[in-house]
Amino acid sequence: MEDKTRVYAALVAAGIILTPSSKLILVGKKGKKTLPTGHMDRQKDKDLKEALVREMKEELKDEKGNGLEIKVMGSLGTIVRNQAGQDPKLIEIFRCATEKEEVRFEEKGETRVWLVEIDDAIKISDIDNLAEEGVKRLIDYLEGHLYIRSENSGGSDEEGEDCQSNEAEAEDSHTFF
Repeated sequence: MEDKTRVYAALVAAGIILTPSSKLILVGKKGKKTLPTGHMDRQKDKDLKEALVREMKEELKDEKGNGLEIKVMGSLGTIVRNQAGQDPKLIEIFRCATEKEEVRFEEKGETRVWLVEIDDAIKISDIDNLAEEGVKRLIDYLEGHLYIRSENSGGSDEEGEDCQSNEAEAEDSHTFF
């Protein structure tokens, strides 16, 4: 006998995907600007990170029409969406990067894509709550890391040398998070 009090939620991965020029990729869904997302498929994906990589290759295309390659850098946590009339969703938001500047979006008739500055994203009037929450979490994450980096940059010459070598490594990596 099935327990009617249990909640079964779809597992969804959302990507905060930044281009090399630090532009955030937003897509159009249901008349709103949002993060690109994908549902986990039990037969195809071992975890949500793998689901996101697969879904982005399917839905986002580069300038040549190839599936967009992304690098998942880490998680910004999860949120629960439990909206009336919809199945509940557990959504994990991932920090991601791509090497492409031009991106197209193709999913269920939706084709709109925007590349926006991180700080401008939360000012968009038709941004949905998932994208707004994801951008806020990214900003908090970046501010925390910039604060730690500035706090650790002073001190003795030996510490300064370590910071300089870390800064050089960070510049070579082409990502700042």
